[in-house]
Amino acid sequence: PSIHSELYLFLIWENARSKENYLLQEIQKEFQIRSVYDITWDKKIFSKNMRRFYGPKLGNVYEKTQLCGTGSFLLIIISDKNPKFGRRRTSNGMELVNLNLFENKRKYRKLTGKGFAIHSSLTKKETNDDLTLLLGKKTSDIEKILPDTWDGNITKFESNLVGQSGWKDLKELLYVLNSTSNYVILRNFEGLPENFHNYSHNDVDILTDDFLRMPYLANGGKSPINDIFSHTVQIGNKKIPFDYEFPGDGYYDEKWSKQILERRVFSNGFYVPTDEDYFYSLFY
Repeated sequence: PSIHSELYLFLIWENARSKENYLLQEIQKEFQIRSVYDITWDKKIFSKNMRRFYGPKLGNVYEKTQLCGTGSFLLIIISDKNPKFGRRRTSNGMELVNLNLFENKRKYRKLTGKGFAIHSSLTKKETNDDLTLLLGKKTSDIEKILPDTWDGNITKFESNLVGQSGWKDLKELLYVLNSTSNYVILRNFEGLPENFHNYSHNDVDILTDDFLRMPYLANGGKSPINDIFSHTVQIGNKKIPFDYEFPGDGYYDEKWSKQILERRVFSNGFYVPTDEDYFYSLFY
């Protein structure tokens, strides 16, 4: 693939799969297909997967699940050699998106007559977040194993979203947060993640500017508007309360909160405040 080609993805949910061969041909005309997965989620918790995948912007999750179907679905990872960008209205408001994906998604939805049973990523960030949740790997790690062109085989993948039935360890959760969100662990992080089994503090305090999505990404935790998820996060055999603070919640000065996030440092596999910010936040 050319250095400049960017990865994006399409999902063909079960209810649109009657047209999947035709769609694959159409997608191949416009883009370079790199890999195709046939993903199966546990039917009993399909809507829980769906809710986490789409995040806080999703309306009625049961309606969405009915429109899409709960059977296995196709994930098509593509490269776009000539991305074109423009501002369009999306479920996140006005966004700078890849217009090729934006226009073609609309076209494919018309072709199937099953409007919302086709999903596509429209930005690099959305591609990365979707892949991280679906396959448990961020874009840069998937690129290492991705063939240049699809060989026509469909890879079967039977797994719910990463972390859906709890996280196997703290590292797995941190990998997902590092990939998808802007956050710092505010305190009591000494010795993590190795000594997590001895973690004796009451909770994990996280400052983030993405507090709406945080409970969806971590599959739990306490956020001002979260009444859907448990306030605890299941990691290994422990249930730990997670608290999400955000700039403007009155916890710290808003401007300072933003600066703590801007200046954050990566240490031992996760993000923490600078020494100075850490000192003053404890002092405060």
